[in-house]
Formats: sequence, structure tokens, C-alpha cells
Amino acid sequence: LQGTGFSRLDSWANIVEKYNSEEQVKSFRQSAQQVSAAGVNIVLAPVLDIASGSAILQSRASDDEEKLAVAAENYIKTFSQYHLMPVIKHYPGIGQLSSDLHTSSGEVALRSQDTAIFSKILTQFPNIGVMTTHVSLKDKFNGQPCSLTAECLKPLTENFPEALLVTDDLSMKSALEVKGREQSLSEAAIAAVRA
Repeated sequence: LQGTGFSRLDSWANIVEKYNSEEQVKSFRQSAQQVSAAGVNIVLAPVLDIASGSAILQSRASDDEEKLAVAAENYIKTFSQYHLMPVIKHYPGIGQLSSDLHTSSGEVALRSQDTAIFSKILTQFPNIGVMTTHVSLKDKFNGQPCSLTAECLKPLTENFPEALLVTDDLSMKSALEVKGREQSLSEAAIAAVRA
């Protein structure tokens, strides 16, 4: 949210890498107060993707896993105090992605650190939200996007059953074009619910 009454947070990369914990909490508190006062009760943040020179996420991701975990914890604790449910994103991780999932399909070779940070945060905060993404994983799930594949989401549904799974925007090209076949928004929505 922007405009009168809403302060603009610094880029996520700057907050993660340059702010100390006290500065992070102060910044998050001001934003959480404003957003909560507007009647919002869910926020689609923080971003847990581990950056690897991605042209897509740019300043929305960080490559410092330790600092990223601390900033995410501060974010979740602070926003939760104002009755706002954070939704960590983008599971299973798109920090390596160089294509825009809004306009094309994308594939990544998943690294252990990509999902490890989600597990770390969900172990501490098991009843927050998790946004799943429409990226496909190299040589897995027959090229289906993770967000639309139960097998890809199984680590979340089995290990963190209290987490609220939220799919990324279903009108994205990466959700509607699967293995060169166009599917309808209804088909994508049904696949997301089944997953």
C-alpha cells in the first residue's frame, strides 16, 4: 500500500543486509501499524528466495542466508503482533530464476538451501502462510509447476500442516501454460486446490 498514511519500506535486500535487528523491527512496526489500521489482516511477505544474481527478483531477494533468516523472523514477529498474518514466499524458491513467470514459464535446478530456509522459518512459525510459485523443477514432476503439483508441495503439507498455502497469481503465464499446452484459469485453479 502506498500514498498518504503509508510509509515506504526500503528494499528487502537493503533491510536484510544493511539494517540491524533494532532498525528492522522499528521499520516493520511502523508499516505494520499502518497496514493493520487500514483493515488488512494478511501480508504477502517476507521474501525468502535465496538470490543468485537473478535479474527478476533484484532488490527483493538476498543471498545472505543467515541475515535473511533473522530479518524474516523480525518481520514475522512484528507483523504478527498487529494481527497480520505473514505469507513467506516463493516456495520452493525462485532466487536463481532469470525469466519472469508472469510472461513465461520458468525452470530451476533446486538447491537444498532454497527450501531449507522455508523449513527453518516454518519450524519456528508453523501457522503462517506460504506462497507457492509456478516454477517447474528441473527433471521433476513431469514439468508441472510446483504450485500445481501435490508431490512438490508434499514437504509443506506433511511437515507443516498448520501452514496456510497460498498460490501465486494464477493468471501468470507460468500457471496457464504447462509443457506447451494452454490451460484455462479454471483448470489452473482446480490444480492448485488439489495440490
